Amino acid sequence: MKILSGKCKDFPFTTSVTQNISGYKPTKSIVKEAVFNILHNSGIVLKDSNFLDVCAGTGACSFEALSNGIDAVTMIEMDGRVYSQILKNVERFIKAYAEFGNSIEVIRGDFQNIIPNLRKTYDVLYFDPPYEHSINAIECMLMLLRSFSFMREEGMIFYEIPSSATSAIIEMLANCRAKIRDVKQKKYGDTTLIRMIYRLNALS
Repeated sequence: MKILSGKCKDFPFTTSVTQNISGYKPTKSIVKEAVFNILHNSGIVLKDSNFLDVCAGTGACSFEALSNGIDAVTMIEMDGRVYSQILKNVERFIKAYAEFGNSIEVIRGDFQNIIPNLRKTYDVLYFDPPYEHSINAIECMLMLLRSFSFMREEGMIFYEIPSSATSAIIEMLANCRAKIRDVKQKKYGDTTLIRMIYRLNALS
């Protein structure tokens, strides 16, 4: 896989480990393009922004974020094999682009335990749990959004989910009391991208 756009366009990174693990899949290029088109048109100042990549997999979305001007990224990944692959990709990336040496944080563990202890606040959250766990994982993330202040006001949240789960997850979002508004969705084959805005006083 390669970075699609921005300063580091065409930089290659490996996905060999995730290809052999059930439940892991690379984010489609068309989905990544959609995410960063939305961000570039959102009014968020990317050069001053923090990006939180949960269930980071290969780290593709974080590398794309840095290439497109995001100031700093935090990747969270629970699987030890995948975490090791991220570290190798980060090492190669920093060798090629030394200016990003202080812009990348990689944390291994369960996001439910890590997010409450994060010291930063984030302008963008990208959440891509293994498809078979999407509904339960998003329910946990909504609880974290209700309980902890790790997102900045008017921050943007993306959920990448299987299209087969869209109806159930949209219903969950409609009935939850997390601090979100302006929920939108778009289908890309078997993948659906849900986008929403974080707002401290907003109720879904």
